[in-house]
Amino acid sequence: MKLNENKNITLENYRLKVSGIDLLSSVELTENDYNVVHLTLGKHKTLTVNGHKEDVSLLDGITIKDFVVIGDRLDGFVGGIRHILINNKLISFNPTTVMDFSKFDIGREQAPPIREINTKSLVSNFTNSMQNTEGCADFGSYSADPDAIKYGDQPKSFTKLRSTFWKRDYNVTLEFRTFQAEGTILISVGPKQDQYVFLELRKGKPVFHVKRKKRKAMKQFEKKTNDGRWHVIVMEKVKKKLTVTIDKESKIVKLARHNLKDEVYFGGIPDDFSYNKIDGLNPYRGCLRNLVINNEDQFLINNNKDVVHSNIRQCFMNVEEGAYFSGDSYAVYKDDYHINKVFEVSFEFRTAEQNGILLSISKARSSPAISVEMQNGAIVMAVDTGEGAITNVTNNLDSDFALCNNRWHNVTAMYTTWELTINVDGIRKSWVQQDVGTAMDELEAPLYIAGLPDVAPGGTLKTRENFKGCIRNLRINNERIDWTEMKHLNNIMLDSCPADSSESQNGNSETRNFYTVIT
Repeated sequence: MKLNENKNITLENYRLKVSGIDLLSSVELTENDYNVVHLTLGKHKTLTVNGHKEDVSLLDGITIKDFVVIGDRLDGFVGGIRHILINNKLISFNPTTVMDFSKFDIGREQAPPIREINTKSLVSNFTNSMQNTEGCADFGSYSADPDAIKYGDQPKSFTKLRSTFWKRDYNVTLEFRTFQAEGTILISVGPKQDQYVFLELRKGKPVFHVKRKKRKAMKQFEKKTNDGRWHVIVMEKVKKKLTVTIDKESKIVKLARHNLKDEVYFGGIPDDFSYNKIDGLNPYRGCLRNLVINNEDQFLINNNKDVVHSNIRQCFMNVEEGAYFSGDSYAVYKDDYHINKVFEVSFEFRTAEQNGILLSISKARSSPAISVEMQNGAIVMAVDTGEGAITNVTNNLDSDFALCNNRWHNVTAMYTTWELTINVDGIRKSWVQQDVGTAMDELEAPLYIAGLPDVAPGGTLKTRENFKGCIRNLRINNERIDWTEMKHLNNIMLDSCPADSSESQNGNSETRNFYTVIT
């Protein structure tokens, strides 16, 4: 790419160079896939390739004049280029923007060559997608843990236990399980707010805090525990020594008798809980079970005069990362999401169903609209640009049952003003849109994920069935989206994708690698 008379960007041996100077030498470009290059020219000049940034301020004279040249007449680039943006404005190829061209095609690109891989690897890699060609898998019947409580799926999720055990020597045992790096597991404070005891997770590690009037202590444990496995907490106070043990790691605190309220909060705190001496209390998202105080089981799952619950749920016996949608669930990311000229969504999903809504944005009159759904075993992205014509692209891995095998699959769906693309497990399908007028700039509407409420417009969807299964690693326009960032969650079990014991131990199902790109 030639920027002006003196400066150009070239590719040599999988390295980017600016006017012959090798930049980001430690970053290798990805073969047979798109690489993201971002050049910033201003007070600070930087070059970013696939997320790796380097200062290029020493390269004087880098400017962009009235035009850029892509390729070269003698030694030009071979491959595909897409989504060229200058000053955040997408550059389209049409008679008004292209001054001259030679030997290049607009639209679908040719498929890259197929790599040779051994037969054993081929069978292993394609197991997830192609193991069942006669029907969908059975999602299975996953049992709930009768002794465990799930917190954090909704706001104001907590359990309040009334007890006076703090006032004497005590022994407390509790088990917890979470994938989250932050969260308050338990907390109790004094009536004058001059004392407290609480256990939290910070960056995945348990941290125990205790304060008595002017003396306080903080003990951080070394081992991370946000791995989706059960971990055991033991708090034992004998006279002035308090020992806190998590699994096999112990911390000792010297502390006289507490003067705390006769209540302990587990899994979170209510809105009216105020304690101005503790900053940044985070709600807990995970499960707790087997609370034992002074050798007496505390049946947290039962409401009584000493136990008060708020917005709790059951826990599956075995789980892996991912939000579970039961078929009547959905999320609203934003109420007024605006579609730009480029829209991309990516995620992983696992299901045993052939149909289900994955994403939908639509004006009240169902046009313009955009959607991604499972339709008869295929992933379908459809767009109505507001001119009455619906464009769609379908990808089913050449089987109606490859995607409903209850295994994890990766999807990236992209809309641009000239093309729709769906990449499923590394297999890409695309469709070039007609060069007609569009009203997509007017599309500002709720962005629904995995389903719709009854009153929402259907837009370009062919089904009204909500998705049933698990979704994880959601990204919108390459930004990682946590479920807590959603405007609204309806009946979703966060971090609770049900799994059998082998899946939960590994934390993931098999990873698939595909080497053939089909366009």
